[in-house]
Amino acid sequence: VKTYQYPIEGLCPFVDIYLAETMSVLEEAFQVVDALSTFYQTQNQGEHAKHPLLISFTLRSDGKVRSGESVSEVIPLLIQRAYEKKVELIGVLF
Repeated sequence: VKTYQYPIEGLCPFVDIYLAETMSVLEEAFQVVDALSTFYQTQNQGEHAKHPLLISFTLRSDGKVRSGESVSEVIPLLIQRAYEKKVELIGVLF
């Protein structure tokens, strides 16, 4: 999570959206969601607007995420995590 917090904080004033690209496993995407959630919880909400998030996965040749989950398994889990963490996930790309 800490790995993602630095770029989130640094880019916040200059971006309209966050894009986490080429995630290879679901846990990696969860870490991005958690880092963004933590950032928003620790910041003065009047100072920074919340930016939406897009997450992009890289897939194996059989169409599954590199950790072996199917796309149909990953998407609902990611949506649920974002909802729980109050992060606006607006898309999952493959």
